[in-house]
Amino acid sequence: MIIYKNGSAIVTLLSFIVFIFSLENHDNDRLFLILPILPFLILMIPAVGISVSISKALIKLLMCLTIISFLSYFSFLSYKENMGSYGVLEFYYTTLFKIVLVFIFFYIVGNDKEAIYRVIFYCLFIHVIFFYLQFLTVYLSGYYIDLLSPFTEEIPRYTWDVKMPLIGSTFRPTGFFNEPSTYFSIVFTFVVIRYFLKERLEIIDKLALLSFFLTLSFAAVILSILFIAFLNIKGRRLFRFLPFFFFLVILSLPFLFELFEARTSGDYDAIGIRENLFQVLFDQPFIEIVFGNGPVGVPSAIAYLYQLESTSWAKNGFAAINDNGLIIFIFMKFGLVGLFSLFYFVYLKTRSIRITLVLTLVFLTKIKLTSLMFILFIGVILIYGRGKADANKLTY
Repeated sequence: MIIYKNGSAIVTLLSFIVFIFSLENHDNDRLFLILPILPFLILMIPAVGISVSISKALIKLLMCLTIISFLSYFSFLSYKENMGSYGVLEFYYTTLFKIVLVFIFFYIVGNDKEAIYRVIFYCLFIHVIFFYLQFLTVYLSGYYIDLLSPFTEEIPRYTWDVKMPLIGSTFRPTGFFNEPSTYFSIVFTFVVIRYFLKERLEIIDKLALLSFFLTLSFAAVILSILFIAFLNIKGRRLFRFLPFFFFLVILSLPFLFELFEARTSGDYDAIGIRENLFQVLFDQPFIEIVFGNGPVGVPSAIAYLYQLESTSWAKNGFAAINDNGLIIFIFMKFGLVGLFSLFYFVYLKTRSIRITLVLTLVFLTKIKLTSLMFILFIGVILIYGRGKADANKLTY
């Protein structure tokens, strides 16, 4: 069954579901919007047909989740449970539910790459158009369209004290999220998934890339530049791109300097609190550096922060564990072994230096390890990545 050609209504429904997946700051209550249509979706699976490749990917993820949870439950090696009320069973069942939910989507899409490509397009379109609507409205009128706080208790952090020549006060639109870096993490993942599937950029992808620069997020700007550079690591294209790349870097330097000053001055030292967390990570015993602290464990030096629910991590001199990028989070949880295993997995499923580098950029964002979006990302790599027949074909 080719969903994209024969079922536009199904594609629209699946787009709505993935869009709900992407609203990470709207809490798990948003999933109640999906539950009423879940039985209908499950009934659709036999009509589409059971895909062997999707079943294999699901089994691999479930085995990985079970092994990690088992090791954590029995405090194997350096694994521990010191994150307050968040325990192994809660980690296991919530992650299991999310994996099953995402793979229902995969079973319906099946091997129809065009369908998933189109589904991601619709989600990306909504996010990008809303971002530009926010951007134009706040700069032209000073009014900020907020679709986060009416549904949650969180207020978007779109204002700051940075002023730019000719512009004056600047704003950092956040889309449907709480801050620019979260918008970037989710929307960038959509762009990377689409590029992984087709290895091309369309207008909506380019508009998304431009929006990352307009967020004025330090991480978004740097990673977007790297993304553009990695796309062109292929033969002579790299040399043709170098002048534009250097021009982009030079053009960004004044802004990056202003941003660095803003983030390291005053009462909030964004760089300093991240350095403090790095110090804690590398001061751990060797076994914790190698194997990590487990899915429900953190370094003992900062475990007390989970006992003080109303205490801000920043006020205690540390960045929140998700604020340093997924790569640091994985290192904290699963050590060097987990980090290298994940990167090796990505490389095996791509056999392309360029695509591997592009996918690796997602690990530098603030996307959460157990989020629906990251599970979707890993699922796409597992299902649509290269198989054993291509194992010896290395490309750039």
